[in-house]
Amino acid sequence: SYVLSTANVVANRTTIPSSTLRLGENLLVTPQNIQVIDQRLLQDQMILTTAEGLSRNVSGVRTITHQEEGSVGIAVRGFQASNRRNGMDVSGSFGPLREDMAFVERVEFVKGPAGFMMGNTQPGGFYNIVTKKPSGNNQRTAQMDLGSYNLLRAAVDIDRRLSSDGKFLGRFNVMGTKKGNFQQNVAHEQFVLNPSFKYNASENTNVIFEYILSQNNFEGGFAKYAYGIDGFKEVKKNFSFSDPIIDPTKSWEHNIFGTINHNFNEDWLLTAQFGYVRSEMEGASLYANYNTIALKDGADGVKKGDVTRNLSINDALNTSTVGQVFTRGKFKTGEISHHILAGLDMGKKFYVADWSEAGSIIDPSKRLPVNSDGEVIFNIYNPIYGNLTKNMLPVYDRSKSLRERGAN
Repeated sequence: SYVLSTANVVANRTTIPSSTLRLGENLLVTPQNIQVIDQRLLQDQMILTTAEGLSRNVSGVRTITHQEEGSVGIAVRGFQASNRRNGMDVSGSFGPLREDMAFVERVEFVKGPAGFMMGNTQPGGFYNIVTKKPSGNNQRTAQMDLGSYNLLRAAVDIDRRLSSDGKFLGRFNVMGTKKGNFQQNVAHEQFVLNPSFKYNASENTNVIFEYILSQNNFEGGFAKYAYGIDGFKEVKKNFSFSDPIIDPTKSWEHNIFGTINHNFNEDWLLTAQFGYVRSEMEGASLYANYNTIALKDGADGVKKGDVTRNLSINDALNTSTVGQVFTRGKFKTGEISHHILAGLDMGKKFYVADWSEAGSIIDPSKRLPVNSDGEVIFNIYNPIYGNLTKNMLPVYDRSKSLRERGAN
């Protein structure tokens, strides 16, 4: 017989939060519900974006994809979670765009009332995206992923010292991806560019500047939401309301972040940071016209599942300008230890969108099956794709600015 004298258990969990959570303590002694998904776990599970895989690692969390992952929502304990980047609230009505892990170092989930330690957040909590920053390790990494539905993704991460004395550091991340979907006429392409710089002015002071460009072109939009008359399983798994003639929706985002850290001594530090996020989208999606579906076969050749579609404009703009200053420290009075956290968090957000225009698909030549109004008939049980032409689609006037169109 054998006796096991020693057993080493290694858990793929990080117990030290990022400085953007302002705690400065090990999570094992922090009386708050905080979970961290670090770089090792992201790589082990091949989590490529916030739209896939994150929720399975944190209880009470689910992912809500929208507009074919153009933007992504995460719900915590039944509430829409506040989206924070480096501790600053950038959540909005549209955006920010879903984060690709090419520029993400870790994701931190704070659940329940503990979320209010970061200011005005949702009752369910928030998730904090911590971006990659220069470390001075002089590392270069290239990664390529191939997968289902023609997934092709390539990413490069370069982390270097930019000066001989090691005070000036730089990091550069670039990523490109393209993939299809199990549904017809649904696909997306994404490109990410992320340079960041760090200057160590002294042992106690450093300055960090980051820029992130994220661009996502996707096909499908709202057309991917499918339904049947007597249940979802009635229609084919690959069904969608879209068509190859529809141009991809374009969305893009600019992120600028700046941070100054200063340690007065071993016990006290001061951090000031700002952020600006601008998310934009321009495109259109095919919908089924409201209350037009034929529930059963009828006169004049009407078949069960016949429906007409419209092409709706989908333009949006969301900006977040945020800033914060906080100090953290500790001191003793006799045998009593005091931990102090004080700060100021400010933000300004703007949102405008144009969802107001929607025009039906019209075939003036009546070459395709049409109803009495000339609207092209589409059957959810026998869908035919690729028969539309550009002259059948409505044309939208974008000569006015989105702010003017949204105001009207």
